[in-house]
Amino acid sequence: MATYDLDDKKGFFSKFTLLNPSKCLSEGDKITLKHYNMFSKVNTKILYFDDKTVRLQTEDNFDIIKILEGDPVVLSTKNGNDQYSIAGDIAAIDTFPPFKIDVRMNKIHNMKELRKNKRFFISELCKLFIVGEVGYKKAIVKNISFGGIKLNAEDIMQMNEILEVKMEIEDIKFILKCKVVRKIPLIEFYEYGLEIMDITESNLLMLHRYMNTFEFS
Repeated sequence: MATYDLDDKKGFFSKFTLLNPSKCLSEGDKITLKHYNMFSKVNTKILYFDDKTVRLQTEDNFDIIKILEGDPVVLSTKNGNDQYSIAGDIAAIDTFPPFKIDVRMNKIHNMKELRKNKRFFISELCKLFIVGEVGYKKAIVKNISFGGIKLNAEDIMQMNEILEVKMEIEDIKFILKCKVVRKIPLIEFYEYGLEIMDITESNLLMLHRYMNTFEFS
């Protein structure tokens, strides 16, 4: 599998300069928001932004109660010929239409760099199947590559634990056999870094198909 490092403070992300929001955002611009409880992206426009937060006003109808403060989201926008991907989380929500959502921006990257290194910010639900346990746990995948994934989960897993991660995005379905290689306790959940240990040919084809969707997003 490809070399990876899910530690945001070193490794992979140290190769890039985190972009200033003013480089890719402007008030009034259109920007899409992806939340793990929705298959489709939500169209919004930028009302205001500073170095840490961007305030959005939604332009699509959707179930606002599915979005909660603290939820991880991904924003996508275009400036000239460049496309940008912004990983963040919900800072505040005004639930009176038109809905206004404040997103705390954690990382901003040019999609050219992310595509080149085949790692992408996402916000997708997954199921975790632990070896020796009945049933599954739910988690939210925050980024993915051919070597590993980063996710948030409320349930406690142990370092070096082996599990299967099942993802279903519309008609794309795949299962990854992974090992827990990083674990960080946060306020209401744990952040895990998983290394992909094994994958069947059919699941690898599906993973390639999913990753290729970012080439034209």
